Amino acid sequence: MAEVKQDVMYKKKYLETIANLILNNEQLSDVTFVVNKKHYHASRIHVSAASQVFASLLNEHFANTTDKELVLTNIKHNASLFNILQYIHGIELNLTSMSKLVLCELTHLAERFKLAELHDDLKAHVSNIKRFKMNSVVPMLNTARTYNLTKLYDKLKEYVYQRAEQIVNHQSFLNLKYDVVIDLLKSNWLYAKEIDILRAALNWHDENIMDVGKVNQPNNENTQVEMEFQNEDINDEDDVDCEDDSWGEIDIVEDFLSKYSDDLFDSDTNEDQNSAKVITSEGEKSDACETFSSQDMNNAERNNEKTDDSNDSVEKSEIHGTNASEETINQVNKTDDPSQRMDVSNETSTLPISETELLKMKVKTEVERFSENILNKLLEQIRFPLIPMFEFMSIADKNPFMKYKENIRKKQLDMFNCEPRDCWKHTTNPCSRFLFTVTDIKKLRSFSNKEKLYSQEKYSVNHLKWNVYVENYESPDTSVEYMALFLLCVSDRKDWKVDAGYRLTLLSNDPFSDKKGIVILSPSNKFESDGCKSWGGRLFVELSTLFDPNNGYVNDDSIRVELCLKINSTN
Repeated sequence: MAEVKQDVMYKKKYLETIANLILNNEQLSDVTFVVNKKHYHASRIHVSAASQVFASLLNEHFANTTDKELVLTNIKHNASLFNILQYIHGIELNLTSMSKLVLCELTHLAERFKLAELHDDLKAHVSNIKRFKMNSVVPMLNTARTYNLTKLYDKLKEYVYQRAEQIVNHQSFLNLKYDVVIDLLKSNWLYAKEIDILRAALNWHDENIMDVGKVNQPNNENTQVEMEFQNEDINDEDDVDCEDDSWGEIDIVEDFLSKYSDDLFDSDTNEDQNSAKVITSEGEKSDACETFSSQDMNNAERNNEKTDDSNDSVEKSEIHGTNASEETINQVNKTDDPSQRMDVSNETSTLPISETELLKMKVKTEVERFSENILNKLLEQIRFPLIPMFEFMSIADKNPFMKYKENIRKKQLDMFNCEPRDCWKHTTNPCSRFLFTVTDIKKLRSFSNKEKLYSQEKYSVNHLKWNVYVENYESPDTSVEYMALFLLCVSDRKDWKVDAGYRLTLLSNDPFSDKKGIVILSPSNKFESDGCKSWGGRLFVELSTLFDPNNGYVNDDSIRVELCLKINSTN
């Protein structure tokens, strides 16, 4: 008999050891990423091979300079980038011990750098988080809304509704995305003082929407949130310094406006047609990854020193220049309605209006429309009849109410939702959930083995005992082999009868799987001592599907089955 040759496989985590040596090693690395003034050394070939976005950034960078340092912007937490680099270099990530704030930004960065597998795994992991804290609920709400993680979003909203008064008065409320704010404000479950809800909405508008002629950038580094973040024992995070970019007023505003489509600044008075986007936290102002070399940063600092000296001469040349063209004036007005047209005449001044001044007037007008549209949408969600007059009068002359006095007065005359808000009521699930483990699953491969494989667990509900079992079943029509799954009920009593509904689900053992499991259910079945004691399905799942490693159903020769049981009646 010929001897069968078997390959001897040798595998150790040697590559991961090497990767740990390369990552953040200045001598062995050939590229350095700078985030919030902190340096991270990496392997260019690893980074480029893993991400086409990184490859393009690096190619463009090194085409213009030999400087190894590459400055990345729009990253709040240093740990987020370091985790990205760890993943790229093949180093394991401990998602369980990771801060939820970092997890959310890491999910966003995985999409930004087009790391599809990591992005999908992170979404699956984040979706299964069941416990939240006050300082992390806002970024998680934003993340769940951005990536349509409906299950997580609903759990987070329930958490918010249970703590509505605390949430609307919390500093992190200002970092919510616009659509999340609207979704919460319109809910009947946001049970808090209406005056506090109004204050939160106005403060949110102040924090996230640009004032006319300037950019009001969100303060994501507020003291309260940062202090709570420190309490999560994240010690490797450096505070992000806020630097003056020394840009001109027009450059700032145009950069803001360029991120949004023209319809967001429509002057149409029909507010139902107005849509809006805002600057939000967690780097969502822009997905674009801005990069600079250290040489660029040094040159910028030197150029900034010259800016102040040159401003006077620039303004003088504009003032003494020619009058603005008719085309520019039309662009400023951008409307056929005479009442909406801006007065750009210069009758009160002996100096002509420059093209630059007209451009400033144009962007200010667009921002005014944008800001007013957003404010109106927010005020539409406020239930003004629920605010006692004496309570409103006591704070009417204080900010932010004083600033928006006229807007509030107009909206108070409109008829919006006047229903009272209700305290959150948790709807109890009448079903009881149990988890079963069935071992020795490989025995099902043998058709000659007719043995029933019972679950290790057996659960008691009153005098009834429940467990599950599986067996091999071959379809007489197709000769395809299946795993049959049944729910079994027994009792120590002689005469018993129970009517119960059930749902049996074969669970995947892959924590990152997006599979919802294979399900069999029945709303009503009679289990009785003198009759049928088990119900289920013979054609539950094909053995080929069950043992496919890509599905993750079998792990260490065992499967997991979840039972959702509802007892309708019992004797």
